[in-house]
Amino acid sequence: MSKIWAATSLSLTLLLSACFAIENGEGFQQIAPGGWRAVFMFGEGEDAERIPVLFKSLSSKEVEKPRLLFYNGQDSNYADSLRFWGDTLFVYFEGTKNYLQLIREVDLMEGNYMVKGAAAKGADLPIKLYAKFSRPHRFKDLHMSPDYDINGNWALDILDKDENLIPGQLRLKTDKNTVYAELKSGITEKPIYLEGTIQKDQLRLSAFTGKELVYIAADLRDATTLGRAKIRYNQFEYACSAKKIKN
Repeated sequence: MSKIWAATSLSLTLLLSACFAIENGEGFQQIAPGGWRAVFMFGEGEDAERIPVLFKSLSSKEVEKPRLLFYNGQDSNYADSLRFWGDTLFVYFEGTKNYLQLIREVDLMEGNYMVKGAAAKGADLPIKLYAKFSRPHRFKDLHMSPDYDINGNWALDILDKDENLIPGQLRLKTDKNTVYAELKSGITEKPIYLEGTIQKDQLRLSAFTGKELVYIAADLRDATTLGRAKIRYNQFEYACSAKKIKN
């Protein structure tokens, strides 16, 4: 009887210890180190708009503490801190109250990007996202040669929801089908660096800094004109057009 009681007591102790660890935000605190691909979702089902970004999970062997590094073309942004609470991961960024709240496994995460005070009555706006380990591509490369050379500076005419004109500039640089971009406009406080693809006449760019999720989609109408263009900045979507600036 004493052996049975001892085994039962040990099991109960381990169970209570595990529960106590979860309650105190401890427990499983591992993320597969290496490359990840996250997809932010607007809408539901097949009609949902999907915005992909890439990041890397750095283990404690590479840095002092586990960190996430988000890639944005010629720029990159570290998450300021990671907080584990049971199977939930909270990801915070310096200079913003926006954060990620993710349910995680070793190689899979699912949750929301919480934009502070963006919804009605100042509530947080959740933007769904899914992330998978070891998915190196941002946008799928179909290896379709661009119809025109898009390298250079483009002048943007951006319309807000009240149809007020916001000027901007988009600098594009290509490496085969990969596109690196710098966006300057009145909708961002500072330049945003993006990365994406040009496939025939379709341009797609994305970036995630923690403070902002930015997405640009446009059709290349001719050598100097981008049409059917839009810019998404977190929960806001802006229509725009662009003309290439002659050197």
